[in-house]
Formats: sequence, structure tokens, C-alpha cells
Amino acid sequence: MGLDVTPPATLVHPVTGRWRMLVVCTISAGMAQGFGRFSYPVLLPSLREDLLSSYGAAGFIGTLNVASYLVGSIVVMVLSMRIAGHRLMALGLTMTTIALVILATAQSVTQLAIGMAVAGLGGAGVWVPAPGVATTLFPLERRGVASGASGAGIGVCMLIASQLARVAPRWWGDESWREVWWVMAAITALAVIAVWTLLRPPPAPASPEPPTFDALRSVPRWPAIASAYACFGLAYVLYVSYLVAGIQEDAGFSRGHAANVFGIMAATTIIGGPLLGQLSDRLGRRVTLIAGFAAAALGSASVLTDAEPWVALGAVVFGLAFSGLVSVIAAYIGDHSAAHQFAAAFGALTVAFAIAQAGGPYLGGWLRDRSGDFVGVFTVATVVWVIGAICCWFLVRDRSPAPAEPPSLR
Repeated sequence: MGLDVTPPATLVHPVTGRWRMLVVCTISAGMAQGFGRFSYPVLLPSLREDLLSSYGAAGFIGTLNVASYLVGSIVVMVLSMRIAGHRLMALGLTMTTIALVILATAQSVTQLAIGMAVAGLGGAGVWVPAPGVATTLFPLERRGVASGASGAGIGVCMLIASQLARVAPRWWGDESWREVWWVMAAITALAVIAVWTLLRPPPAPASPEPPTFDALRSVPRWPAIASAYACFGLAYVLYVSYLVAGIQEDAGFSRGHAANVFGIMAATTIIGGPLLGQLSDRLGRRVTLIAGFAAAALGSASVLTDAEPWVALGAVVFGLAFSGLVSVIAAYIGDHSAAHQFAAAFGALTVAFAIAQAGGPYLGGWLRDRSGDFVGVFTVATVVWVIGAICCWFLVRDRSPAPAEPPSLR
């Protein structure tokens, strides 16, 4: 979709209408990310008891996941020149399903690592094109909201993952993490069928100009937005990867309490994207990004209190910023890119993001094993969020008009 040389708004398939297209993107992105990637942190304490010998090993597997996401982002950029975006999304979600089956049947650390690596590839295949669909389906003044809506499914699936992790021990016993991943695999398999059957290829390209790898360079102040997105990648992965384990060990929260905090964070991501997207439509991308990075810094710092209600309140603030910032960054790229160049530009930006986040899980595990607590993990995350806010200060203040109005869908 967003990876085609034509605006994805021209897709022809039985499910017509802009908002119905967004539903397809929301479901796909939600499962690829919320199930394929973000289920690992909430299951980490159980995995630590059964398969993993240390948090360093846990961090290595998390790093392998985001490293494969980096590789997947590059592969998607290359394949987008030849394969239609809707097919890449379907392939990505299929890989996510395969990854969840591998994880559910894991008998060793090696198999766990393979499953997380496949999940990273699948996540890139789905997420890279998804924001492009949203930002080109709608006019400039509504792109922030549309981009935010496309990412709302991630929060829904993260919430499902957290609640499954909370109740699974009562239902299935000590190795309940297997059943959690089996449930996710079954749900994702149904979504794969829907994506393969409902989406249809776009008509012939309206523009002879193909997407290029230099697309990001046409975005004003692209080094600043790339640096900010890189900061986002490192800071968010530290918080999300070690939130549950950190508040269980350092603050003494129960497994259910910790899962609920993660669930609160996940629930707020559902509305964070549309909320910050709408704010950015009204106030501008730059101001919204600065405020969002500052809010995320406060959310990360709240974990250092080891006390309620601050940890839960911080999870709310972090969740709003977490999903909202991705949406606003995608909207900023969409504002300053031709529709057919969006995927190449956003894909290049995603490479910077993925490189930064690749080292996060291992860094967090190393800090935990070295110090014996998670103070260093969340301190580093807080500082990096502040650096990201400073990077956003250098973005352009005004938005460029949309390159072209997308055709309406009826």
C-alpha cells in the first residue's frame, strides 16, 4: 500500500472507503507489533524462570528481534520497488504468525531467538507501509489523525497481551507463556486470511517517477527528525522491554500488578495516536513532538519512584506519548513527501530508528546485570527522551502543503 508508486488510496478491493482501509491497517499493524514484538516484555519474567539464564540473555534475544527488524526495514525498502505494498503487508503478517508458532513451541533459547528474529522481520514487513496508507488516504489537515488511527491497533494488541499474561498462570500453570503465544498465533492467522483475501492490487502507476533511496533528503531538517526518531527507538525499547521486570524486582510489585501497569500503558496507546495526531494537525508537528518527547521523559522517570500512583500515572503519560509520537513523525514525513515517495522516505527514517533500538535490549540487560537493579535502565531512557526533544526543536515550524490531494473513495 504505502510502498507502491501510487497513492494507496487508489487500491481497488471489496472493502471500500477510507476508514475501512484504516481498519485493515490497524489490525495488521496491531498484531505484527503488539503480538509479534511487544508480547515478549510481558512474558519475560516467566521466560526468565523457564528458559533464560540471565537478563543479559534476555536482552540479547530482544536485541536480535530489533536487529532483524532493521534488516527487514531495509529489505522492505528494496522490495517496494518491485512488489506491491499490500502484498508486502500480507507477507509480513504471515511471517508474524509463523514466528508466534515458533515461540509457542520453543524448547530452547536458540528456538526462542529464532522466533523473535522472524517476528522482527514480519513486523517490518507490516509496519513500514502502514503509515503511508493512512497519510495518503486523507488530505493534509487530517493526516495526523489518520496516521494515529492506523497505529491504534498496536495498543489494543499490547493490552490483550498484558491481560493474557496476567490471567494465564491461573488458567494454564507455570509454562503458560506457551498458551499465550498459541492464542496470539491463532488470532493472527485469522487476520492473515483476511489481509490476503480482502486487499487487491492498485491500478497502474499515475506517476512515472519511481521511489528513490534519496527520498528522505527532500524532507526539511531531515537530520533532526532522523536523530529524534533514533532517540525514540532507544528510549522506548528500554522502557517497554524492562517495565514489567523492573517494577516487579525493584518496586516489589506482584506479577498481576506489574502486568496491569503494562496494560494501562498499552490501553493509553490506543488513544495516544489519534490524540497527538489531532493536536499536531492543529498546533503543528514540531510543537507536538517536543511536548511528546518531554512527556515520555516524565513517564520513564516515574518508574524510578518505585511507588504508586506515580508508576501507573507515568505509564499513562508514556503510553500517550509512545503511540502519538510515531504517528506525528509519520505525519511530518507525509507532509513533506510526495505520496509515491513516502515509503522510501519513511523506510530510510525507520533504518535510523531500528539501528538505535537494536542495542537497547542488550544495553538494558547489561545495566541490570552489572548494577543489580533497573535504576540505570530507566535513567538512560529518561535522558535519551530529553535529547530527542532537543532534536525536535530544530524542525521546521510550518508544514508544506500536500503534494497532491488523494482521490476520494466511494
